[in-house]
Amino acid sequence: MEILKQTSKTILFEEFNRDDNVPDLFTILQNNDPTTEMFQLELKKLEVHTFKEFLEKFAPKVYEICQQDENGNIQFMYTTDINVARKTNYRETSITDNVYYKMLSDFYYTKGSSGSSNLEFDDKKILEMLTPKREVEEARNIRKSLKYNLEKYYELKEKGENPSEYAQRFIEDRKRITEQYKNSQMGLLPVAIEDINIKIKLLDEYKSESDNDDVVNRPISGYLAFDNSGELIVQEVKEIAQENDDDTKMLMPRQNLPATITDVLEKDYEKNEFQPNEFVKALITNVYSPMDNSAALTTTASKEELLSNKEKYEKIYVRAKKSFIDEMTQVLEKLLGVKIFFDHATADGGDTGYLKSGLIVSNCPTSRLVSDVKEKFSRFIEDRGINQVEEKIWFAILPAVVDGAGISDNSSSDIDPFADINIDAQEKKQSLDYLDFNTAKMMLKLLDENRIMTIFNFKAGKDNGFGSITASYIRNKREVLSEVNYGHAVYSYPNFTVTRERKVSVAEEVQDEKLMLTVPDVYIDAAYPAAGLLVGSQQTDYLEKHGFKVDKENVCVRVDLENEEIKKNLITKFNRELVMRWNKDIIEEIGKDNFGFVFNSDKIYINNEPIKNTYVYLARTLKKNTEGQYTPIYQILMKDFVLQYLRGKWGGSKVKLANLKQFAKDEVVSWKRASTNEKIVNRILQNGEEVIKENDDEENSNIANLKIKFNKNEIAVEINID
Repeated sequence: MEILKQTSKTILFEEFNRDDNVPDLFTILQNNDPTTEMFQLELKKLEVHTFKEFLEKFAPKVYEICQQDENGNIQFMYTTDINVARKTNYRETSITDNVYYKMLSDFYYTKGSSGSSNLEFDDKKILEMLTPKREVEEARNIRKSLKYNLEKYYELKEKGENPSEYAQRFIEDRKRITEQYKNSQMGLLPVAIEDINIKIKLLDEYKSESDNDDVVNRPISGYLAFDNSGELIVQEVKEIAQENDDDTKMLMPRQNLPATITDVLEKDYEKNEFQPNEFVKALITNVYSPMDNSAALTTTASKEELLSNKEKYEKIYVRAKKSFIDEMTQVLEKLLGVKIFFDHATADGGDTGYLKSGLIVSNCPTSRLVSDVKEKFSRFIEDRGINQVEEKIWFAILPAVVDGAGISDNSSSDIDPFADINIDAQEKKQSLDYLDFNTAKMMLKLLDENRIMTIFNFKAGKDNGFGSITASYIRNKREVLSEVNYGHAVYSYPNFTVTRERKVSVAEEVQDEKLMLTVPDVYIDAAYPAAGLLVGSQQTDYLEKHGFKVDKENVCVRVDLENEEIKKNLITKFNRELVMRWNKDIIEEIGKDNFGFVFNSDKIYINNEPIKNTYVYLARTLKKNTEGQYTPIYQILMKDFVLQYLRGKWGGSKVKLANLKQFAKDEVVSWKRASTNEKIVNRILQNGEEVIKENDDEENSNIANLKIKFNKNEIAVEINID
């Protein structure tokens, strides 16, 4: 560890934010030589150490647009493209503040700790987050505070006491309201809908008290106000007089509170809004000061008007929610993927779990790196892959590769360039947003040549989750990946499911199809938790946190995720997705040659302890050994470690023969001696393993051959001799 410092630095090849002010690897490479000091400084802009820091640097802003369509109907739309937003009167907001993101995050955590399969998991309470309840509660709290603080202000002022404390609180309430509609005007709708429901209820109750139509059509005696919980009520004038018998001077200020609040909020809106919208202004005053509409509660005909407004608001609300979900689900899947990486890669997990070695985020289309700046990108990967020691990148994440099945090679002579094309919208979107297989192969080859262990997966979807994997699927993927015979390529599967498609009604106890939201399937690319566990296993503090004894001076490259003792402690934070076990055909097909980095959700016991979450079943690269089996990841990492250690200790890409002999005599002997302490999980060699130098023709060869002998097989290491 003293020489290498770390074996866990990672790079993620994915685009998150296209804003010109957000850094990306393509632009940095375009403007800098990757071997210069300036480039290294610029590259630091792409490095993050926690998920919170990642969000601060790379989470895209969401722009809410409120406008009228050609029929004059109000509609809300959402985009992450500032160029689209600038043409409108938009609202900028944080994507992670949205209730949909919070709901998906809750799904991930709650499912993971539930012990339930996807079918058994009760998701009703979490889905309720998409209903208007939360916005209603927040607005009730604000308007309760608004009313109370203004009341206290008048009360103290009439008594000749200093009311400034409550004046300041009233100002703070106004600021909260202003910030609310500046961030999202749509958030006002649920409260307006709830208040209409209450007004209708009040009308119905008033009507039921008398069968006399003349009485029903007379104004309700009193005015609309809020009770102590912020809920809408009818406050009768005589009740106020009774409450204030001892201080009749308070009658008029209290009666005029709503009118005063209405006036203040309207002025606030007009002052702070660049392009005032009468619909939004009316919405604000309806939500926070309903007195101006007290006359609406006078006739039977007004109920029809209320019902009409309610239907209009509900339709706008549902369309707005649907617009956000449709536009942002793919973005949120990517953000959650990074969250899950940090959750599995850091000792503490969560948004603030710290990764000392850091994650480099490319934040650009991967295809541009291997086409538009290919030469510079190749130099960068070579420099950080095999030329660096302390700053070496050990792992890469390449998520969401478009499935290679059926994709023809570009060099095929059978392709007709003039053939008719028919690309539907979904295919076009996919080709723009995801990494095509041919580009992925180029990346995997380059990263393998420079000894960067790259974890990838085919784009997560309904066909490659735990319940969709079949023996034929595995055979197909083995065939598709047969030419990716690289020791530093890791194919991870199956992908994970956060939510299954569900419908949620935005109107309580109403199952009207027009008021139903469809929550789509949301998936997580398997490369994120796979990379997270691999990176986590390279850190001594992480291993300690998971119950292992470690040697702080050692690297952790020999940690084998397939080992049962390690497997039971380094499980994922995902629930076991299936009720039933995988069938025998799947297990046998995987076991033929131990294909891939495989997650399993079957119920198993290790040392009589049940594994409650999804766990690592296999951790293999796509390189086959002499026995026709895919090579364990830790064996390739051991090989890379020996090469980097020799480079770091004696400098340069070549080693003197005398130094190599000293290495065998000192370090290797020391590692073998320490291998007998089976309590230490990060021993460089386990008991019975060794590193030996073969008897080469030392005088006539520029290559020396080492062999790392593991307990079941061995791997060769070629050393360039100076």
